[in-house]
Amino acid sequence: LDCVNFHLNVTCPFRNFKDRVQCNRNTWITQDILNSRERLKFYHSIYVKTNNEEFKTFFRNFKQNYRKEIWNAKARDVEIKLKQSDNFLKSAWNIIINNTKQQVFSKFSSLTLKTENEVIDDPFKVASEFNNFFSTVAEPDCSLNLDSPREEPLTRPVSSMVLSPESEVEVARIMQDLRRKKSTDINGMSVWLLKRCFKQILGSLTKFVNPYFMQ
Repeated sequence: LDCVNFHLNVTCPFRNFKDRVQCNRNTWITQDILNSRERLKFYHSIYVKTNNEEFKTFFRNFKQNYRKEIWNAKARDVEIKLKQSDNFLKSAWNIIINNTKQQVFSKFSSLTLKTENEVIDDPFKVASEFNNFFSTVAEPDCSLNLDSPREEPLTRPVSSMVLSPESEVEVARIMQDLRRKKSTDINGMSVWLLKRCFKQILGSLTKFVNPYFMQ
């Protein structure tokens, strides 16, 4: 018997399988909601066939109450998770991600683009159209090719603690070296806006800045 058991264990060994318990993400689903769901399906099968206005009104009210029940169940589930959490911000962020990522994926799963000649639904062609558009829609902001740059001769002191006056080209180069930020100062001016319209205000800005350098 031992010999038979030995050969049996060698040829047909036992294998251990780990039982993976699938985690139910929708912890807000209760038995009452499941029962209401089945009733809603049953009522809907009658709703599509009947002409009874009273039943149709009943079905609409029942469907509306069912949605309210789901909304309240989700709200209670979120409240319980936040109360039992050790890290409130992390739990809140996880709840937001779990409730929005499926909607985002379903919303942008079929992206189409309408051009002048056709409607494009191929993702590769759509990406190519966007790439071509944004690569040619605007001229580089860092271009210093001014229409009429005035490199006026400036009198610079040989040895002085006073700052030297600057030309328009130098002021333009300094403006383009600034980091592009949309945050505004007390006057409502931002670096982003300054860099967008620097050609129009360059001459006035240079005349405004230089007297302060020479004081």
